[in-house]
Order: sequence, then structure tokens, then C-alpha cells
Amino acid sequence: MDRIAAHAKELLAAQNSAIFLPDADGKAYRAIVALGDLAEELRPRPSNQGAHHRQPDRQRPAGVRHDSAVDPRAIPIPGTPLQHDERLMVVPLKAGEQVQGAMAVWRSGGSRFETHELAFLEGLSQQAVIALNNARLFDQTQAALQRQTASADILRVISQSPDDVTPVVDVIVATARRLLACYRTALLRLEGDRFTTVRHATQEGVAPGVFPGVPLDAAHNFPSRALLSGRRCTFRIGWPPS
Repeated sequence: MDRIAAHAKELLAAQNSAIFLPDADGKAYRAIVALGDLAEELRPRPSNQGAHHRQPDRQRPAGVRHDSAVDPRAIPIPGTPLQHDERLMVVPLKAGEQVQGAMAVWRSGGSRFETHELAFLEGLSQQAVIALNNARLFDQTQAALQRQTASADILRVISQSPDDVTPVVDVIVATARRLLACYRTALLRLEGDRFTTVRHATQEGVAPGVFPGVPLDAAHNFPSRALLSGRRCTFRIGWPPS
């Protein structure tokens, strides 16, 4: 992405270039790469303003704006100056019909962007899409490999400890903590109207449980809600409880 943005800035004689990707909630776009005079203003925070935000929603190139200061479609990006004769080009990062982000270049004064320059930026945007998808595919492959390796490790421990469940539980809670990037995982056991933690894993290692015989009470502790409902649950731990 750095190299693509650098090519766009250099070959299109722009003062600034940036590549924007949506945040996890899809409500704002963040410059993952920003080069030029406005790099510091663009990079630190997401923005739901500016051409780079509007354009991906339209599912087509925003095209060329020859003077952003007087263009009624333009919305200034917070923290950036309003300059006359600012030339702007924006194109979406598209994979098929799916918009994955946007790419933009700016320059102040000089000649206006031409149609062939817009076509060149669109070509660079396709290279950015390929890089994005390759990275995502690599991440997915690595995650799948980690899960398969973890399953193999657990099966190996089961075969080595047919009469002792403790090593099996230890490797399960430790593996879950590592793969899910949690600060703690635990295996709970239900005994009548109470539950206990069989084993739990933290960054320091695996240890005996932290809940010795806690009464089932869905109103006051979240493990009870999962145990009583018999369903997988997620909870936000904070104040107020939820």
C-alpha cells in the first residue's frame, strides 16, 4: 500500500495521496496510508467526511474535482486547510461490485487532472485491491492452520492421557486463550445448583479454578446465564453490567 500510494503521488504530480479503508463498523474510513503535506492530519483518526467517505457509497469513481474549495460536493476533511485550485481525484477500491475502500490524490494549482490520469489511478486502485485480498487470504489461511494445529495438539494429549483429564483440560483452556487473544479462559463444571471452575488459563499459565462452588444465579453472574440457558452467550463486562 505504501508503494502504491507513493507511485500515485509521484507519477500524478500530487502533493498528497492516501488510501482509505472502512473501520470495523463501516461507518467511517481511516487512512491506512497517507503521504504528503496532509499525512499527519489524515492518518491519526477515522473520518466520515470528505470525498473519500462519500465516494465508496456511490459504488462508482468520484472522478475529478478541479477546485475543491468551490465544488458544492466537496466536504473539507477536519484539520486540513481549504485551498483554492486544489485538484482532487478519488476512485473506489472495488472487487467486483464490493467496495472495499477508496484511493485519493490531491494537488494544488498547476494543470488539471486529465481523463488518462484518472484511468491510471483506477489501475493503481486495482493493484491495491489485489494486495488487500492477498493479505486477507493469507490471514484466513494462517488462522485455519492455527485451528488445525490446535485440534491436532488436543487430540495428541487425549491419546497420551486416557485416564487423566487434567492435561486435556489444560491444553484446551490454554489453546482457547491463545487463539482467541483473551486475557483469561476457563472451563466450568455444573454440579447440581452450583458451578465450579475446573481449570483456567491466563498469560501466566494454567491453574486451578477461581470459582469454587458458586450458586447458579443468572441475575448476578454471567456464567449462570450460559449454564441455565444451555446456549452460547457473549457478555460485555463493565459497569453497569450487561
